[in-house]
This record gives sequence, C-alpha cells and structure tokens, in this order.
Amino acid sequence: MKLRVTRNTGELGAFVRRDLTRDFSLQANFMRKTGGTLLAGKVLPQNMVTIESHLRRGKLLDLRLEAGGSRSDNGLTDSAYRVEARGELPGKLSYAIEHAHAGPDFQGYSSNIDTTYATIGKVITPRFRVHASANYYAGNPALNDILSGNGYVLTEDRRAELMARKRAATEWRLAGDVSLVTLPER
Repeated sequence: MKLRVTRNTGELGAFVRRDLTRDFSLQANFMRKTGGTLLAGKVLPQNMVTIESHLRRGKLLDLRLEAGGSRSDNGLTDSAYRVEARGELPGKLSYAIEHAHAGPDFQGYSSNIDTTYATIGKVITPRFRVHASANYYAGNPALNDILSGNGYVLTEDRRAELMARKRAATEWRLAGDVSLVTLPER
C-alpha cells in the first residue's frame, strides 16, 4: 500500500487525557487542518473533534474506542470512528480485531474508508505456532493509489490467510492466501 504525503497541509491540535482508574482512561482531541490536495480542497480548512476511551483488563482485553466529527469552514460535516480490541484468551490464544470508518469529508488520519482486520493465533509448542487472519478494505478510488494487475484502481479488497510456522534450525512455513478484489465496471 502506498502512503500519500502532503507537504502543503498544516495541522494544529491539542488533547486532554484523564485516567479515571488504573484500567480506564478518556481523551478528548481537537485538530484544525488547513491546506491539502485539490481533492481535499472543498473540505479544508476544517476542525475535527474526537473522543477516545481506553479500557484494559489484564492480558484478556485491551480495548480502544474513538469517535468524532468534523466541520469545514464551508459547512460540510462528517464523522469517523475506530474500534480496536486485542488480548489473550485462556489457552494462550491471542487475538486482535479492528474496524475503522471515516466519511469522505472527514480529513483526519483516515478519510473515506471502511476497514476491518481480525487475527487469531495459537502457540502449540514453543517451536510451533498457527495463525489465521482476515482483512477487508473499501475506499474511494479517487483517493486510493493501489492498482491491481489490470491497471484498475483498487476499490475493495478481501483477504484471508492461514499460516503454520515451526521454528527450528531451518524454518518452514505453510501458508495459503485467498483474495477477492472488486474492480470497477469497464
């Protein structure tokens, strides 16, 4: 995946965090964003406000939630949210799940995307581990620089992977990868 870097964007932000307990915290964020690309021109400058929460329950759960909204100087409004959970279940079964959504006029860390990621792993022995993951991505083709093999702009991507790994003097890996890519109509 390519990273888009914009040199003519200005950002000014602040946050306030409060640890309510040893395992739970809240944070409020504010950012003013100006400049940007021609694609972002109609929604910038804009103000963004988000609220984050972070809950920890030992090894079992590390949960982060964030939601917010934006309002441009032109009056356009939009929203975004992110949910992330990771931890270790009984039997040393590790997991991570994340879902993020950002509307097309939200110009924060993400813009105009829907992504979901889930993974689960299990250490069978100190030298043998199995792992499975699934990913989903959908976004605006005008903002996405990923091209498929046919030269289409990638608008949706679904992937699944199953892997087993054994550590030894010579490491081997058994893996399978299944992908379904949705391309625009010709």
